[in-house]
Amino acid sequence: MVTAATLHKEHLFADSDKLTLLENGLLSLANQYQWQLEAWAVFTNHYHFVARRNLESASLEKLVKHLHADSARKLNRLDGKVGRTVWFNLLGHLSKPLLYCAPLMSTIQKDFDRIALVSPDGSIQNNHYHNFLLRQLPIDCQDALEVGCGKGEFSRRLAERSKGVLALDLSAEMIRIARERSAQLPKIEFRIADVMSYDLPPEGFDCIASIATLHHVPLREVLLKMKAALRPGGVLMILDLFEPIKWHGHPARDSDGHRHSPQGPRTGRTNQNPTASVREGLIDTFLNAVAMPVSVSLRLIHHGRLLPSPAARDAWAAHERHDIYPTINEVRALCAEILPGAKIKKHLLWRYSVVWRK
Repeated sequence: MVTAATLHKEHLFADSDKLTLLENGLLSLANQYQWQLEAWAVFTNHYHFVARRNLESASLEKLVKHLHADSARKLNRLDGKVGRTVWFNLLGHLSKPLLYCAPLMSTIQKDFDRIALVSPDGSIQNNHYHNFLLRQLPIDCQDALEVGCGKGEFSRRLAERSKGVLALDLSAEMIRIARERSAQLPKIEFRIADVMSYDLPPEGFDCIASIATLHHVPLREVLLKMKAALRPGGVLMILDLFEPIKWHGHPARDSDGHRHSPQGPRTGRTNQNPTASVREGLIDTFLNAVAMPVSVSLRLIHHGRLLPSPAARDAWAAHERHDIYPTINEVRALCAEILPGAKIKKHLLWRYSVVWRK
């Protein structure tokens, strides 16, 4: 959420034409910088907006600077003022975590605090790929990092193959449970932290892993941050969810098996590459058709039931309302730019993996 006020809170946008000027500027620039407005309000001496970014969004700071420069210039022209300062210097008072949508991260934190309490089994779909990820580990792994450790299932597997594990998660409840279940493994250090604001040591880890987490944060920024924290010869391992090409609805499911709305794409996803759609769409349709019975079978085998509990389904349904996944083409494009040579693979159960050696 961004809130900005005029200098000294003067009522400079004091009539309907000036309010329209400000509102139209906000709407136009949000579209130009590819930020989706969830809610907004403009007043005579301040404004508010809540916006969601996607993989192609430009800097929020640039959007706000552009809005303030344009609206000040047009307002001063209307009022016959030259060089008048219109806006209080908002940007000097914003921290970087706030600039990439702190309210959304706060919501995600609450979501996973709730999920931790009502979904004791963890994610079968994620756990199914633990062995695949562990096969990618460097031979002599000293220090490992897991971003988005949840209840520590994969952190405990990493601890068996490395000398120390730092495990981060935004949810205090997830970390509490992870610590309880890992009491016999002192080599794991669990911390409540947001990776985007956490100070990772440069070239500090031989292995960095993340499972079903990176779609919650700006993907470009987090890839750059993890790349910088990886030692030469180290391995970055990502397992996450992608958004399939849509054919008659959205067939993807979240990590506990809840189906997304069949009415079309969720908020924030508006474009697909039509050239790639036919081939990718056929592949995704096939993978989804196979994944559904596999997902149900895994839950039956491991937990003795076909569906999660009603409380768990409700918690995941609430969370998915503000979730957003990249397409596989977006992942490939970013990796080609940031992680050249990365091995990218689609998997069953609506997952993709990225393995990259520095």
